[in-house]
Amino acid sequence: MKYIEHNLVMLSNKDDSKFGLIYESGKLHYFSNGENPHDLLDNLAISQHLYITSNDEIKDNDWCLEKTGLGYLKPFQVKKEDLNVKEFIKRCKKIIATTDKSLNSRKWVGVIEGEDTYEEILLPQIPQQFKEYFITEYNKGNIITKVLVEYIKNKISEEIHCVCGESHPMRVLTDCGCVTCGSYKTNTIDIFSNDLIINPNNTINIKPIETKIYTREEVEEIIKKVAYYAHEHTEIIHYDDYTSEKQFSDDYYLPAWIEENL
Repeated sequence: MKYIEHNLVMLSNKDDSKFGLIYESGKLHYFSNGENPHDLLDNLAISQHLYITSNDEIKDNDWCLEKTGLGYLKPFQVKKEDLNVKEFIKRCKKIIATTDKSLNSRKWVGVIEGEDTYEEILLPQIPQQFKEYFITEYNKGNIITKVLVEYIKNKISEEIHCVCGESHPMRVLTDCGCVTCGSYKTNTIDIFSNDLIINPNNTINIKPIETKIYTREEVEEIIKKVAYYAHEHTEIIHYDDYTSEKQFSDDYYLPAWIEENL
């Protein structure tokens, strides 16, 4: 098992959603779903959905987000002809999970009564627990834009390499030897893929990226190094009240700066 970092995008959407953004306050709000008909916030909030995107290769029938200079556009499903427009595809990111239940993909299940038959598959969903965490953090001013998603590592094939590292067909190595070093000795290299873990309820496993908390001693050490580098490498920088890195780091200025800024 391993976790891979992905981007998380929130977009307004007219489709059914459990929460919305109140632009006047900048807060997210859970819809009452009719349980409280007098809840004015239900009318103020604009429905939102979450989308987790990846840099995976985009294929026919994938759901994607296109990123422009104005931000991300609404989700769309890729068609074969779209794949030929390389500049367009470069701007797109594949959606691997979402809260939007309107996004389905077609899975070929076989030939039934002489015709290709497909099954509509809902895209993997973002679990409720993470959605609640996202909303809580958003309303505290911590807007989450990156998350860690769990994958499993699966062996998909093997490659035969010469001991020198060159890859050649097995027949060439056994009959003629490596064209690079002439050796007949080989190593077998396992090839793995990272496959998204999808739970029985069609959700994925997500965890937030932990923010590194620095101790005061670590901050002091970082600032000393920055000050020393600036002193040694940048003649343009002038300090009005001190002339050396040692004074900056150890006397008055470093402790005062930390107390004021951290």
